[in-house]
Amino acid sequence: EVVKAVTGRSTPLVVLVCPTGYEVEQSFFAQRLRDQGIEAFVVQRDGMEESLTVKEGFIFLGENGPRVDFLYRREINAATMSLTPIGEAIIEAVLAKKIIVEPPLNMIYDCKTPMAWAWDPRSRDFFSDAVRTIITPTVLMPSRGFDRFPVGDRRYSLNELVGKPYVVKYGGENIVVGLGGRAVYNTRDNDEGIRRGMAEVCRGHPWIVQPMDETRFQIRRWSRESGRIVTERVAARLMFHYAADLAGGPPRLIAACGTNRPHWKAIGAKDAIFQEVRLVSNKEERNGR
Repeated sequence: EVVKAVTGRSTPLVVLVCPTGYEVEQSFFAQRLRDQGIEAFVVQRDGMEESLTVKEGFIFLGENGPRVDFLYRREINAATMSLTPIGEAIIEAVLAKKIIVEPPLNMIYDCKTPMAWAWDPRSRDFFSDAVRTIITPTVLMPSRGFDRFPVGDRRYSLNELVGKPYVVKYGGENIVVGLGGRAVYNTRDNDEGIRRGMAEVCRGHPWIVQPMDETRFQIRRWSRESGRIVTERVAARLMFHYAADLAGGPPRLIAACGTNRPHWKAIGAKDAIFQEVRLVSNKEERNGR
């Protein structure tokens, strides 16, 4: 209903654009929309030129396909979208209000360093304790392995992180570097991420350090390989999809899903298990809905 409302169409067409490696995750979202009677298609970012066309300022699916009313972008910002002619056409269509793009296009990058601002002694007073309850302790990676720094209530050097449950990851503005978790490392396993991170910090590219969430959940699922129900312990994360309210109200929730995976990186890979998450009110819960 939210997609219909923001597009003003009773039968909107939705396209979900994502980089290679995110197709499984976005296919789950597309199926969620189809279950609600909305046509939805997944298009890879590198395939936009072949999959989308522009006519009279509107965006269409294929050469002779239907008009696209709603485009959901995953790991793509205005800068990377503008690198292709069809991407520029999409930006022009947004400005002309001929298509809805969510999240709204802007020049804000997928940058992780702001999480460190809430914890850094130089800036933490600008954030409340309530903010820190929803941001895991985060610190900018130093350029030297023996410099000690605080991570939460402990102090370590980078050399001391090896073998301990921490994560180091790229935190800069280049969206391509971190796609698909390729610049995220587990320091419990080895020092590979620390060595790469230190080298890039010395070249001016920020990295961050965070404690690893080692929480695991037990799930039961159907295994195609064994042909039976199996029990696994998995890492998990929640994904929420929003759309802006064109009337000026708060953003509205379109869909939510849980990503479960035996690997410590709970990303939308091919071995991930997706679950729809439904939010219910207290009244609905009491009524057993």
